[in-house]
Amino acid sequence: MTAVFLLTVITRVFCLAATFRGNGSVDYFEDVVIANNLLAGNGYSISAGYRNFLFYEVFLGAPIPDAVTSGHHATALKTPVYPFFVWGVFASFGAGNFLALFLFHILISGITSVLIYLLLEPFSRLAAMVAAAGFAAYPPFIYHAVTSPESTILILLWIVWCLLLAARITQRATNFRWILLGVAGACMILTDPTSLPFFLILIGYLGLACWKNGLSVRPAAGAFAVFCLLLTPWCLRNTVTFHQFVLLKTPVGQNFARGLQTAKIDLPKQELIALEKKGRNLNEAQEDQGIRDLVWHEFSKAPARMLFAFPQNFLNFWWETSRYRDDTSRTYMWGRRVPYTALLVLGIVAMASALYNSIRARKSFLENDTVRNLCLALVVSYTAVFTAFGAWNLRYHFPVELALIVLGGVFLCDHEGAIVLRGFLSRQFVN
Repeated sequence: MTAVFLLTVITRVFCLAATFRGNGSVDYFEDVVIANNLLAGNGYSISAGYRNFLFYEVFLGAPIPDAVTSGHHATALKTPVYPFFVWGVFASFGAGNFLALFLFHILISGITSVLIYLLLEPFSRLAAMVAAAGFAAYPPFIYHAVTSPESTILILLWIVWCLLLAARITQRATNFRWILLGVAGACMILTDPTSLPFFLILIGYLGLACWKNGLSVRPAAGAFAVFCLLLTPWCLRNTVTFHQFVLLKTPVGQNFARGLQTAKIDLPKQELIALEKKGRNLNEAQEDQGIRDLVWHEFSKAPARMLFAFPQNFLNFWWETSRYRDDTSRTYMWGRRVPYTALLVLGIVAMASALYNSIRARKSFLENDTVRNLCLALVVSYTAVFTAFGAWNLRYHFPVELALIVLGGVFLCDHEGAIVLRGFLSRQFVN
């Protein structure tokens, strides 16, 4: 455990030393904008300039004519965990101190690698070491942790924590573990709402396992109640702020529109400009509703063309969007494309193996292979979400890559074809 923690920390510290060019050189997005407004006493809000960019200029490809760039307004663009985390770091170590933020990212990554080890240790110490070391040494995870002030680092932590609690509950359920699962699920959703389908599958899986074994499902219901209770304040805040029910975040229409744009389907620019002018007197939820209506209007005019976006979204999610696909630099090739391609090949084989094992042992699959089954659920749920909404950033795929690393570690140390590798790694890492 100590070895994988140190490996995780050391790789990221070296990368930070090689890439960090000062706090002023860091590109940041919604989370940091919200944290800066919290520091300035403006509440949980977004600046008018960033609102212009995110809702309109990103689609127009140009500045808004006569744009209003001063002021700020209440937002639910991002759920609160990571913006408040950034706010806490900046409040403690100075506004805009991204060096401190990246050092915390490194610490979180180290904890995540330890949790991966603990997740797989009951299955095999070797599998635990391989998966944790894979997470520690995977170049995209290393680079992202020390260059991007995004919530991805936290969401990976929460996902592994949920998997660990689920595995422990199937081994020996306690009320405390069920409560922790509800807390972990809430932390995960309040960091990234796209993980909601995965958590619902996870809690349903555990509840079904309890029922099938003749146990009470009340603990699973209790964990779900804790989960809902922790989400309630945020949902109430949104409802009061926007005068309508907003479940977790506002930009549903914006996300659909961005996915269409990534699939090379653009919205009419004149209508977007008209929406922007109208939106100056609306709150964020009402603005997003206007974009939803525009997306639906365009869909009703050409449904076949709009449906084409789904296979394109799938391809973008599992491979690359055009802005990444056209990058032939050596840094990108060896820092992303080559390691991801290797992981993808291993992951496909590992997923096929896990699926085959689940089908072969379908009568007992709820009791066996909990980790592999839930990793498959993670892959399927994230793929479904981003096939619908679109994926324009590589980091959206990181939870799936985490699942592939875990599945790959289990496969390499369990499959008969890996005898040589197992022997070599056993001599290197296992006493």
